[in-house]
Amino acid sequence: MASHAPSLAERLRHDLEQGQILDQDRRYLMLRADVLMGLFAELEPAPRAQALRALGRSVQRHGAGSVQAYARLLAGGTEGAAPSAPSASSLSRASVESAAARALLGDMAAAAATLGWGVWEFEPDGTGLRLTVRNSPFAAAARGLGLQGEPVCHAIAGMAEALAQALWSAPAEVSECCAAQGPPGAPLRCVFQLRPPGRDRDCGTHHLEETEP
Repeated sequence: MASHAPSLAERLRHDLEQGQILDQDRRYLMLRADVLMGLFAELEPAPRAQALRALGRSVQRHGAGSVQAYARLLAGGTEGAAPSAPSASSLSRASVESAAARALLGDMAAAAATLGWGVWEFEPDGTGLRLTVRNSPFAAAARGLGLQGEPVCHAIAGMAEALAQALWSAPAEVSECCAAQGPPGAPLRCVFQLRPPGRDRDCGTHHLEETEP
């Protein structure tokens, strides 16, 4: 059974002398959401879509290390131990509701809130996981910049893919079913589906592979 481990909020260290924010050797950066999304607003639709996809791929690639580190801590391991993600190779409801899987999902949701990535809620849906994100900073900033007519949460999709790969010990696919693209004042709510390769995806497009803006 997974053991209690310090949350990301407890682990983050503000090193004022060196001007850095650290979780072990992982360095974080505080940046206003509108500054980040303003970069994409400066681009034309085609290069904007390409840049957002690149952001998602980067988050997936580098976020995988964070997910593995969280899993080791939850399992009572150390930062230097060999990677050991929760085993959930079976895609039954029971597998994603195992104690280890629930602990990792809870830790990821808490980490997302700590870093200002919105409120994450995971739910098994029979063939994988459904992730609902309320108050995504990417969607909120994009709405303020007039980009509400297109998907922009590629960073969340990338981190969700890294998480799914750790859970299932296999490549995974993430698609966004409901993007926060409504008019100003409407609730910000994005829904993602996490699936292993080959499973049916009945909505959305893969954020890391889409070719249209």
